[in-house]
Amino acid sequence: MSQRFRNSILALVCGALLAASAIPQEQPAQPDSPDKYRNCALQARMFDGYCWVSMVDLIANPALFDGMKIMVLGYVHVEFEGRGIYLHEDDFHYSITRNGLWLGKTTVDLSKCQDTYADVRGTFRAGIGGHFDAWSGTLDQVVACRKLEARTAVPPDVASVVLHRLIAEVHSPDLVLCLQIDSADPPAAMLHRLQRPDRTVVAGSECRWWDDTHQSNYHFKTGRPAHFLTVSDAVWASNAEVSVQAADAYQSKRTMFWTVRLTRHESGWKIVSLDAEA
Repeated sequence: MSQRFRNSILALVCGALLAASAIPQEQPAQPDSPDKYRNCALQARMFDGYCWVSMVDLIANPALFDGMKIMVLGYVHVEFEGRGIYLHEDDFHYSITRNGLWLGKTTVDLSKCQDTYADVRGTFRAGIGGHFDAWSGTLDQVVACRKLEARTAVPPDVASVVLHRLIAEVHSPDLVLCLQIDSADPPAAMLHRLQRPDRTVVAGSECRWWDDTHQSNYHFKTGRPAHFLTVSDAVWASNAEVSVQAADAYQSKRTMFWTVRLTRHESGWKIVSLDAEA
């Protein structure tokens, strides 16, 4: 094959590639309303008129939420010429202000949220803002700043007390009760202590969890209907007081939730309150 012929073929291929690149490409669909995107009408009824969105939502689609009352979670740090809520704590430490919002006018004491992750509520203003226009928007008219508590693993002695109570709350002896602590099976010794003659109590891994709303959970070995009894997410008020999340799940959309508060006594942990959640 001659060099001239090779050059001709190469020219044709390059021309085809250039022509293809010139064809307008279909752009990804953009959300056209905050209600369709984040169901804000429903959330406004749940959160006193505020729509719960993420920092990423506001940075990626600022015009969509411009002028709206929103609640957003992030890391708060307030200083001279630096009043911000950031996507991550590292964004503050490395001065990545584009991953944050400037905190404007406020009726609350932001120092209560200083250097913590917090739930902040206010009115979002699209467009760069803050000192030297360094932030990706402004959260103005801030009316609330609530410090978030870190969730930790549930200690076995706390989990045992809560699971014992959940087992007692299930009255049908025909159900298999499948136990989990922070999405894992409980220790074998605890499982043994929680056994009852009128109940079948097993580790969660012995049961099938259905995501299908038309199917119910069941026990692998026997095929009997099953309830998942779970404990997770400890939040400590002090060394002697803790709250955990508990649930009784018997279908993907049929689950009962509780916040359980316990206090420590000389004889061990005691349940102070068990509050059902909607």
